[in-house]
Amino acid sequence: ALECYEHVLRLGGEPEDMESRATALVGMGRIQEALDCMLEAAKAKPIQRFEDEIEALRRMVEPDEVSS
Repeated sequence: ALECYEHVLRLGGEPEDMESRATALVGMGRIQEALDCMLEAAKAKPIQRFEDEIEALRRMVEPDEVSS
């Protein structure tokens, strides 16, 4: 799935494709990359759903930063 979304994004894609890529990254445990992807999606299309997802990802990343 990740390869498919990355291919779509190389061809231009939409912010929703970035969101889908972020979902795949979360499934792989790559939370920081997913957060970065969602931040880019929110820049391109600032909608509440993206902001909500960013907040959830930030909460997932923070414990990792504290334990480092």
